[in-house]
Amino acid sequence: MALDVNNNTKTEKELSETESLKAVLQFSPVPSFIIDPKGNQFTIISVNNSFLQLAADAAEEFEGKSMADIFKPLDYSAFQNKYAMMKALEQVLFSTMPESLTIFGCELFSGSAAGQPVDFLHCDIYPVLGSDRNVRLIVLHLRETKKELPAGAEPDFTCKERPGAEGIKAAPEILRSTELHAMEYPLLKSVLEQEKERYEDLFNLSPLPQFLYDLDTLLFLDANEAAVEEYGYSREEFLKLSLMDIRPEEDRGLLTEIINTRVVKGKLGNSTVRHMKKNGEMMYVNVQGNSVRYGGKNARLVVVVNLTEKINARKTIERSEQRYKALAQEGSDLIAIISVEGVYHYVNPNSKAIIGVDSDFYIGKNAFDFIHEDDKEMVAEHISLLTNHKRIQLPPFRFEVNNGEYRWIETVMTNMIDEPSVSGIIANSRDVTERIKNDLRVQESIERFNVVSKATSDAVWDWDMKDDKLIWNKGLRGIFGYKVSETDDAWWLERIHKDDVKYVMEQFQSTIKHKRSRLEIEYRFRCSDGHYKNVLDRMFTTYNKAGEPIRMIGSIQDITERTKITREIQEQNDRLKEISWLQSHGVRAPLARVMGLTNLLSSGIIDHGSSEESLRYLLQSATELDNVIRDIIKKTESLQRKK
Repeated sequence: MALDVNNNTKTEKELSETESLKAVLQFSPVPSFIIDPKGNQFTIISVNNSFLQLAADAAEEFEGKSMADIFKPLDYSAFQNKYAMMKALEQVLFSTMPESLTIFGCELFSGSAAGQPVDFLHCDIYPVLGSDRNVRLIVLHLRETKKELPAGAEPDFTCKERPGAEGIKAAPEILRSTELHAMEYPLLKSVLEQEKERYEDLFNLSPLPQFLYDLDTLLFLDANEAAVEEYGYSREEFLKLSLMDIRPEEDRGLLTEIINTRVVKGKLGNSTVRHMKKNGEMMYVNVQGNSVRYGGKNARLVVVVNLTEKINARKTIERSEQRYKALAQEGSDLIAIISVEGVYHYVNPNSKAIIGVDSDFYIGKNAFDFIHEDDKEMVAEHISLLTNHKRIQLPPFRFEVNNGEYRWIETVMTNMIDEPSVSGIIANSRDVTERIKNDLRVQESIERFNVVSKATSDAVWDWDMKDDKLIWNKGLRGIFGYKVSETDDAWWLERIHKDDVKYVMEQFQSTIKHKRSRLEIEYRFRCSDGHYKNVLDRMFTTYNKAGEPIRMIGSIQDITERTKITREIQEQNDRLKEISWLQSHGVRAPLARVMGLTNLLSSGIIDHGSSEESLRYLLQSATELDNVIRDIIKKTESLQRKK
């Protein structure tokens, strides 16, 4: 098919038509590329996406290279194909009447990615003529087929007759401006219109979001239905937006960088970025773009694939892996995988930091070789429980870490033998040596307290003020009925009588404030049955070099009976004081009056009338004296009964 361009010289219009030709071919599903035959070099100046998918290469692998350079003849047959293609191109270029040429069964390219030749192709070669009727460009359409040539058949390089409507493949828009043969033009125009509609359908009906934007202004030029549905904008709203509007503000600088540095004309771009929907929802997308001419503008056709779910899932997996890494490699637990027989298959790398031994040391060795002889039977019994239980926790046992040095470890085992990725028992162990040593020291302290308790009935206690740990001897149970040996200070404080708490705390705080060592204090302490006993608490406090209290030792003595006796004595003393007062004051007054009246009557000074009155006063005073004496007797008898 000869194409005749009317321009007399290579003008700006001719360059624009070349760009239009490139743009249209990008939409074509037929693998195609354009060749510049200048200088008989047959340089490839453009390849479309369909061709790149077929060749499994990027555009730069072909564009700018000679047709001769992209052949990779691996054997004689391939060499023949290269020779045949070059001869066919020369035939089209130098023909006095250039016609389209079809090569049947030609092995055209070797895929550079895999190093294997592409299956046999039919190649349609179309010359594009300039005003001088010389070939200005050559368009190649490739039609892939899996049908091999018959045995012994040779490629046919002869020019075929002009194809009909069914044979014309994706003719570019540039053909409209050429001087075609009068009988060809209507047929070609009809085919072009059909192809244009087909390309528009491919754009609008694509299940993937696609849009076109102006490379100079970044304004949207068009968007397909899938883009409208994905982003939430109507097509009219899309055409009022720019590419910047669908990017989050913090990513717009990156978009400018991509436009300035990565968007290359004629080169397929590929990036993973963030886009923003109309409702503000953020999504991760993969965008593939290629430069095209659209409505006379330099544009970019972009295909969008939503990767949000995939990327979020990947991030979730990465976070999970990071957490696992932090737990397994940076945590304080020793994680290992052992077989049913106890052989180590895996030990996490931080074993060096935990127990001072490299993880590689244990691989292939049996865990029972490191367990203390006295603990092996207990450990084996617990491991056997994994037959019926998914997870078990072992009591602390001794584990050898270095030449006879043993550490106490506490282990949780999980049966993962049926899990293909594990195929073993996961042992999660923690070094609890210090805890066990502390427990042993506590036990020793309790034993010492119990020895002391045999010599005294007091409740002896030891308070570690730093860790807030109170250790009691058996006297706590004997005196108050509590069956505990370890508490904290809050437990002790809440059992002090509410009326005594303030006084106790004031005395305690005063002792600490003035750095005194000894304190004796009486208060009421609640027993396990709810009633209170009076106690005498003797405390001794030790301080560190900074003057901070670190330890307090004391003993609580039950003084309930003593307090009761003391109270009774006090009550008795109060009554004796009252009797004494009555004797010294209540008896003296009426007795003085009796004595005075008696002396007066015996003196004979008063007359008979006055004597009667004096006798009446004398009787009254005697009666008052008698009442006082009776009251004294009554109170004395009461004291005797209490005794």
